[in-house]
This record gives sequence, structure tokens and C-alpha cells, in this order.
Amino acid sequence: SARSRRPILSAHVSEHVLSFSASTLILLVIPGPAVMYIVTRSATQGRRAGLVSVAGIHLGTVAHVMAAMIGLSAVLAASATAFSIVKFVGAAYLIWVGGRLRSSQRLQRRKDALAGVTYLGLGAATAFSGT
Repeated sequence: SARSRRPILSAHVSEHVLSFSASTLILLVIPGPAVMYIVTRSATQGRRAGLVSVAGIHLGTVAHVMAAMIGLSAVLAASATAFSIVKFVGAAYLIWVGGRLRSSQRLQRRKDALAGVTYLGLGAATAFSGT
């Protein structure tokens, strides 16, 4: 007698996968903060700033994935205190970067050197924040 085989994925699971895939595709084509950051930097500071910003976005994405892999995302989701600490540290970093950028405007050479680090850091912060 032939045994009846169950489908590998039930219709219910297939609907969820299809729904998830469609949602993911829609989110991929809508420009988010990372794309807006890169376009703004490229348009206002030029190609080099845009490329460094792209590198920063990728660096932040890798850091975000690594943090998730070691369980940091679960800790932050479970602890409001830990999440607040990360938010305040991130805000302090962005304030520091803004202050450094502003103070560096005196010397063009220092500004150019700092700008690469700043764009890299801001790109990483943008990606790490969950974009």
C-alpha cells in the first residue's frame, strides 16, 4: 500500500513565507535612513564621503548582526534599562561626533581627515540602530 506523504511545507506555513517575502521585497525597494544618509553625504560632500558612508553602513550592519548572534538583541529586548543605556551611549557618541566635526572646521586639512572617520562612524551608527 502506498503511504500518503505530507507536503514539506503546509499551506499555512507557505502563506507566511509568501507574506514575509512580499513584505521584505517592499521594504528593500523603499529607501530608508541608510540610503538617505548615503545620498545626502554624496550630494553635499562628494563621492569620497559617499563611499566612506557606504563602508560605515556596512560596518554598522556587521556589528548589528554580530550583536544579534551573541544574544545582545535578546538582552536589549528583555531589559529596558540595558536598552536605555545603549540609546544614551549612542546619543552621546553622535553628540561627540557633532562637536568634533564643528570644532574641526578651523583647518580644512583636519576637517578632511576627520570627515572620513565621522562619515564611517555615522554610517555605522545609522546601520547599527536597526535600519
